[in-house]
Amino acid sequence: MLPKRGVRADVIITQLGDLLAQETYLWNEQVDAYLSWVHGAERLLCVTFTDVPLERLYTDRFWQLSRTQPPPLPVG
Repeated sequence: MLPKRGVRADVIITQLGDLLAQETYLWNEQVDAYLSWVHGAERLLCVTFTDVPLERLYTDRFWQLSRTQPPPLPVG
């Protein structure tokens, strides 16, 4: 996994730090915070890096929780 061309390392570090410290829901208040974090991480990684191994985000915990929640609504 490499940064995409033109994406600065300091920006990536800041964005990843912000994602780790995130306390608000990305989709809506009904979605579990962990699921929101996974979706946010997926978005950030896909716009920042090439060849992102997204399957590592989708753990057993993610799939178990996602079955108990409605699917998230896309933003924008």
